[in-house]
Amino acid sequence: IGFSLIRPVSISYENALPNKIFEYALSNIPFLASNLPEISKITSRFDLGFSVPYDNIEKQIESIKTILECQYKEINKIALVNFIWEKQVPNFLNIINDCND
Repeated sequence: IGFSLIRPVSISYENALPNKIFEYALSNIPFLASNLPEISKITSRFDLGFSVPYDNIEKQIESIKTILECQYKEINKIALVNFIWEKQVPNFLNIINDCND
């Protein structure tokens, strides 16, 4: 199980989307991450793990038990379809082109 528990001490931390969660996904490792807005979007949309409050140990333990009971076999396939650079190039180019207009 991967862990990315971030304490939201500033706006920057509150809006964090750590590379580590994508590295876990590409390595076929389910993860437990803070329930910050951007991280929660990824965990809920792609079912790669759980978003929990960084300071709620009971919820973290509950989520760890759920991860251990479930079979997360397809995580890297989800990641390969959605998160690799080759899949993101069109999005990146659209953003750049929109900025140049």
